[in-house]
Amino acid sequence: MNPFEYQIDELSVSKGNPFLQPQYVHNVKVAHTYKYKLNTSLSYSFVSDFFAQVTEAVGLNKSRMTTKNVANQETINLGISYPFKVNSWWNVYMSVNAFRNRYIPTDPSFVALKQETLNIYGQNNITLPKKINLEISGWFNSPSVWGGTYRTESLGSLDIALQKKFLKDKLNVRIAVSDVLFTSPWSGRTEFANVIINGRGGSDSRQLRFNLTYNFGNDQVKRAQNRNTGVEDEKNRIGN
Repeated sequence: MNPFEYQIDELSVSKGNPFLQPQYVHNVKVAHTYKYKLNTSLSYSFVSDFFAQVTEAVGLNKSRMTTKNVANQETINLGISYPFKVNSWWNVYMSVNAFRNRYIPTDPSFVALKQETLNIYGQNNITLPKKINLEISGWFNSPSVWGGTYRTESLGSLDIALQKKFLKDKLNVRIAVSDVLFTSPWSGRTEFANVIINGRGGSDSRQLRFNLTYNFGNDQVKRAQNRNTGVEDEKNRIGN
């Protein structure tokens, strides 16, 4: 909300908005769990005076970034999650979120937006021969709206990891590769007050990691201590 300008570079500045109004969220949600596994939820939210960071033109060659109350936001969301076992050596977890965002302009410079989006996450835990654990997980986001102004393209990630324990399960070795296909970098487009910006970005998301973990100490002593603690807790409970 600081009204003073901050120089970002030669052609752009950032400025606070002392007239910014708070945004209020009204939310209703219904959730259900079936047999402690299948979780479903349906929610509706309405945000009044939604504020977003926008970029405005200053003259012919410069731009200014500021935060404004630009719209009222309406969101309907359906969520489903379900863990299940395919067989004794394969466990799966899946979650799906489908939602619709609609932005109703309150600022004449804001372009009305409506977007249906699908988010999917999945994780597979597979026990291979010789007690090697294979984990394959990934997520996918269809085109969506970010920050109330950016229309973003689809993106996702595929992660793979192998894990095995040695030396009576004291030494844990894990090798993991994240974002195998390098599909998590984003790209998007925003338009406000006749200023159109096409942007893209990302990080070093595709990584290879090697982890070694060793547990020191005597496991039998630890188990005995845990049992003693449990007995003491029970005695204290009965005594009280």
